Amino acid sequence: MITSDLIFCFTGERQYVRGTDIYNRICDFYHNNFSDDLMDHDLVIHKFSDKNMKAYMSSFPMEEPDAAAVFRWGLGDEQQYIYLLEDHKSPIDCRNSFDEEMIIHNSKVDAEKQAIVFSGHVPFSSIEIIVSMTKMLMQALHPEEAGDWIFTRLKLNNELPQPDGYTFIVSLERALGVKLVQSRVTVDDCDIGQIFFSLKKR
Repeated sequence: MITSDLIFCFTGERQYVRGTDIYNRICDFYHNNFSDDLMDHDLVIHKFSDKNMKAYMSSFPMEEPDAAAVFRWGLGDEQQYIYLLEDHKSPIDCRNSFDEEMIIHNSKVDAEKQAIVFSGHVPFSSIEIIVSMTKMLMQALHPEEAGDWIFTRLKLNNELPQPDGYTFIVSLERALGVKLVQSRVTVDDCDIGQIFFSLKKR
């Protein structure tokens, strides 16, 4: 079993590890161990964490009820898994700034189409852009809801490209009230997968 320590920083005023950072660190972990492109993959985030984490790569599903996140991808005909467990001996001791307004400024909501479009240049990763877009779309479509929109799952056909020069679109696809909202993600009109959010009510 391949293992690795994943080190995180808090972002802005948050006291937990963002799902975007989890995704980016897992992608780094994957590319440190495989030369193949990261194709069909699925990230499920189970809980907030305020600790650094240990990643465990396995070729079979594991019973890990305490996993903060589980990442699955197809490698040939087989499924591979990465489980992230909190490292309670490794507290997070750094913090980064994050000016989300830069993404919001370059995004436009189309309420009639239940979609949001981003086009511009910002110093953030593609997943940070898409998550901020989706949160902005949810807030625009549900202004009456008091709470925090939480990124819970990501299912992609391909790894996200570097953001410069691309147009990102997130469009509402299916919703079970506000408990689980599924949206479609496209990059330059190419369908790359789905992102899932849920509302944590105050």
